[in-house]
Amino acid sequence: MKRKTMLRLTAVYAFILLSILLISVSFLLHKMKQISAPPQNSTEYIYIYVSEEMSDRDAHTESDTEASGWIMKEYRGRIGIFSTDGVLLQELDTYVKTLPEADRKLLGEGIYIETRTKLNALIEDYTE
Repeated sequence: MKRKTMLRLTAVYAFILLSILLISVSFLLHKMKQISAPPQNSTEYIYIYVSEEMSDRDAHTESDTEASGWIMKEYRGRIGIFSTDGVLLQELDTYVKTLPEADRKLLGEGIYIETRTKLNALIEDYTE
């Protein structure tokens, strides 16, 4: 083969390979955009397991805290339930970083809860 023919063939092969490479990269970038942006109207489920065991240091009776209420706030990256005098009563297995920004802000400041019913409702909201 002549040298010019070899150069032309090499140029054609290089063009074909470059085209395949560009198409592949374009396809991958398109797929990455689809993965990074969740579809509209999608529902996301987060499963959280709650330990119902309370340690000896958490052994307060309901009547001790019932009268004054509770405070729910972030504790070691999770949700902690405290008496109003600051004693940890229960730590939920819910990680605060998995919650929406508004909830993270509220838990950062602390949520005062007056009744057992409201406390149970909040625990259910944050653990389901």
